[in-house]
Amino acid sequence: MWAAPGLAVGLLFGGVLKTLTLKSTGTFEFRRAGKFIYLLLIVLVLVSLIEAHLAYPEFLDISADGIAIYSIDTSAISINVDGLPEHTIAAGVAVVTMRRFIRYDSDDDFFVLGPPGSGKSLLLIGAYLEAIERGRDKKMAKREALNPSQDLMELVEFLDRDDTDWIVEATGRSELKNLEFQFIKGQLFPKNVTVSSVDYAGEHLSRIPDALNGEISNPDAELAQLTAGVEEASTLILLVDIERFVNKEGLGIAEYFSILEAAEEKEVVVVATKADLFAEQFWEEHDLKAHESFGKFRDYVGEQLRQSERFSALLRQTPEVDVHPVYYETTVNEEGERVPVRDESDSLVTVGFDRLLKRLGQ
Repeated sequence: MWAAPGLAVGLLFGGVLKTLTLKSTGTFEFRRAGKFIYLLLIVLVLVSLIEAHLAYPEFLDISADGIAIYSIDTSAISINVDGLPEHTIAAGVAVVTMRRFIRYDSDDDFFVLGPPGSGKSLLLIGAYLEAIERGRDKKMAKREALNPSQDLMELVEFLDRDDTDWIVEATGRSELKNLEFQFIKGQLFPKNVTVSSVDYAGEHLSRIPDALNGEISNPDAELAQLTAGVEEASTLILLVDIERFVNKEGLGIAEYFSILEAAEEKEVVVVATKADLFAEQFWEEHDLKAHESFGKFRDYVGEQLRQSERFSALLRQTPEVDVHPVYYETTVNEEGERVPVRDESDSLVTVGFDRLLKRLGQ
């Protein structure tokens, strides 16, 4: 009797009717339907909990003669406390667990900080390319849309050119690029993770601490956007340029300490860029390839960087933070310049970005 009306209500409020007119390049997500189901399940759990522990006299008598309703003496109503704490905890766990099934989006917001030339653009490009690679084994219909931003796609397009050079140039001082894409984390509780950042000229880094502390009364538009990005982020991705370390130029991370002090209660991810320079040393010293023994290589990178007092101080200020090395496979051309290596399909070869995406999706 109630099946047909229930089906109609489900179609109306669940969003199925909307799909008749909706054209999408990605998979359909019935978010409103999930929320309605979640609310119904909450009501069901609460009613079941009350029914199990509320003792009351019968007030309905259903017989062949009809339905009789009796008045209830409120003094006869009582609460059965046997097992009430355990059942309340179980009900709470059930509600929280069910909530995870309908949470589509991660609460994490990331912001990348790095000195000039540290590879902020190439970091986001490499992460995006890795997200694409993760979906290659899936059937086309099951591949999730990554929703990359226009600025990110323009940079990726530069790298797609048939050229052996880097193509991607350093971001200009007055130039801001919005780099963003999504990937799916988890299988039991899949969730959309948005990796987004404002790519900016590294010269702005020295101005961010003063802006965060309110010492710049009228910041320009670029600095105001960068400051807002740091303040709104839940996780800061701090870049350490290995090329600077190898060339003994100084890491350029002095501003990190002031930023971390001003931006309290932020999670931190330390990423060592251009780690291909250490990959060669790792091979020479241990006769191991970095991408095949990545765990040992990660420890090796951390040991090398700890030779810098400033880097060691950074790790002391961010305890329990691991270093995540990432790099593009490179080689040295006839002019002595380090250029990227491309595989048989003319694609760039990246290392470590899969571990970075896994960390960002935790």
